[in-house]
Amino acid sequence: MSRIPPKMEQKAAIKAKVYHVLPVSANGKVYSVETLAFQNGKGQLHEVICQSDRGKEVWRTRIYERKYEPMLETDVQDVFVVDLYLQEEKLVVKLEYHEPIALAAANGQPTK
Repeated sequence: MSRIPPKMEQKAAIKAKVYHVLPVSANGKVYSVETLAFQNGKGQLHEVICQSDRGKEVWRTRIYERKYEPMLETDVQDVFVVDLYLQEEKLVVKLEYHEPIALAAANGQPTK
């Protein structure tokens, strides 16, 4: 059983008709989300990456990690990032079916 694509909330992604969040730029920094498989495909993780406008990594923060249940299809267990935006001095990441996660834009540390 395959699942339907995630419902995007990021306006730029909706406009571009893509099913992943697009990078956000501000103050000479570019913030993006990277999704990786780990343990030979037995899990999924999302990291937020901040790069300088020259492409040098400034910080990287893991925001979500999931180990797959072996008897279920992986596509129904995947969780997607549906929004990424800046709000004041915070970078806000929204995973589907989860509350938004706020990170300090300067260093990637979780904030409230």
